[in-house]
Amino acid sequence: MVIIAPITSTDRGLRHHVAIGKEAGLRGSSFVMPEYVRAISQRRLADRPLGVATPQTLQEVQRWISNFTTDLS
Repeated sequence: MVIIAPITSTDRGLRHHVAIGKEAGLRGSSFVMPEYVRAISQRRLADRPLGVATPQTLQEVQRWISNFTTDLS
């Protein structure tokens, strides 16, 4: 199992959607959706990387994920 945050090419104008694009090896502008983190089987991943996020992008995604997972009790 791996933990993933899906990516969309649709800009919904949400401040928590983290921009990612050609600098990561993707075909065009896209947005990481940290509110939809989930676990998937490694078998669902491609044999080759589709892109590589910069450390800054990963840090921003992790910050948003932590905001969504903060204990509210």
